[in-house]
Amino acid sequence: MYMKDKPHKWSYKLYVLCGDMGFTHKLEIYSGQENYPKFRRDGEPDIGASGNVVIRLSREIPRNQNYKLYFDRYYSSLNLSVYLFQQGIQCVGTIQRNRIPSCKFRNDQELKKEPRGFSEEFSTNFESVDISTGLYKDNSNVAFLSTFVGEMPKSEVRRFDRKKKQHIMVPCPAVVSVYNSHMGNVDLLDSNIGRHHIKVRSKRWYMRLFFHLVDTIVINAWILYRRMLKETDRTDPSMTRKMFRTILAETLCRIGPELKERGRPSTSDPIETKRIKHKGYSLPRKDVRLDPFNHWPIWNAKRTTCKHPNCKGYTYVMCEKCKVNLYLNRDKNCFRSFHN
Repeated sequence: MYMKDKPHKWSYKLYVLCGDMGFTHKLEIYSGQENYPKFRRDGEPDIGASGNVVIRLSREIPRNQNYKLYFDRYYSSLNLSVYLFQQGIQCVGTIQRNRIPSCKFRNDQELKKEPRGFSEEFSTNFESVDISTGLYKDNSNVAFLSTFVGEMPKSEVRRFDRKKKQHIMVPCPAVVSVYNSHMGNVDLLDSNIGRHHIKVRSKRWYMRLFFHLVDTIVINAWILYRRMLKETDRTDPSMTRKMFRTILAETLCRIGPELKERGRPSTSDPIETKRIKHKGYSLPRKDVRLDPFNHWPIWNAKRTTCKHPNCKGYTYVMCEKCKVNLYLNRDKNCFRSFHN
């Protein structure tokens, strides 16, 4: 996909629902077919391509539990805010002024006369939903839309004045403070992935997406690990994000069954082959040898050769169930490999 305003013009677009600290709850890969009616669930309105993205991502959010959703002006609209409120989800976000019907905000020429920190608010009831819209002048003029917070109470924030070349205190509406304190988790996720990520150069689009999803899962695991330390009042300064990825990679490479050797698999079991060649003793059947019950090492009065293939050692250790001698000491364990 081509995006002219992005640092990387050609890339793949993903819509992400993030929580605190950049934890990814749900994501959607842009394909251009998301707004087809067949992908829309019953009862979901069609409020445009950008608003439908929020509706799809918010399907997993529990209803009527006072959850709050934050998004920027690309997604926000009055219809989206009404739908989320009816689902029991509060929302706040920036909004383009041309998306507000009968907008009464001052234009940019009039706002030039106002000091930095100027704000104004208009409230309305749209389809039985109380909605607050506000305008705030900082470095630029930004409009906000919210269903749970408004302009008051105001606070003061520290800003740098380029003309005076010093920091000054300017008033800040409550909706701006709430938005700034919770917005930006998707950018935080991108920052975490950018610091340490799987470097793969491939022209296959599915490979790049796959490794990006792996990086996202690793970041989620890291956030859960930090959250666990906080809840248990523990600290681990040595466990950096890079060290966490290294330990996780080593663990995943070693866990589970060992990989089989490459090449054409043998059609015969080496233990069964040895059983047929040597008639002087009786080896147990494969089903008996591999069952996980009552295979205990005992001491045999007679010292005989190990019955494991490729082993020519002599031993007194015998399997109580299989009745065969198997080499067992600190350097070699034929007893274990014989039963696996």
